[in-house]
Amino acid sequence: MKGRLLTDGTANWKKEIWHDGGYTDARGTEQASDDSFIDKWIGWKVIMYNTQEDNAVKMESYLDEDNNNDWKQVTSLVDSGDWFASSSDEKFFSADCGLPKDYIVTNSGPVAAFRSDGIIWDFRDLSVREIQPPVTKR
Repeated sequence: MKGRLLTDGTANWKKEIWHDGGYTDARGTEQASDDSFIDKWIGWKVIMYNTQEDNAVKMESYLDEDNNNDWKQVTSLVDSGDWFASSSDEKFFSADCGLPKDYIVTNSGPVAAFRSDGIIWDFRDLSVREIQPPVTKR
């Protein structure tokens, strides 16, 4: 699961079922900011947790646009299926990973990554934490 923030202020999510042929199209696209992030410190958080008895994944992202601890939620999305890898069937199934093209990634792994494509950012205070998901009422 990839919580994304682009330099034009757009926030969205992509799912990668396998690298690098199992990407989905972006979902949950929102205009997080009208201002440029160039030459500016900001805060960015992504939160992911299983819901619906581990049959779906809830994704949220938050932006602190002025780096002053004033967080606003910019995306909220649930993957409960029907979010397919956009690669051709031939490419997707060539990985022989045994997963469907709309696999819901509920099995977290031991690795988290911070990634930047096509731009150089200054990063500081990066962290990964396990959270206790909110209790849902039935």
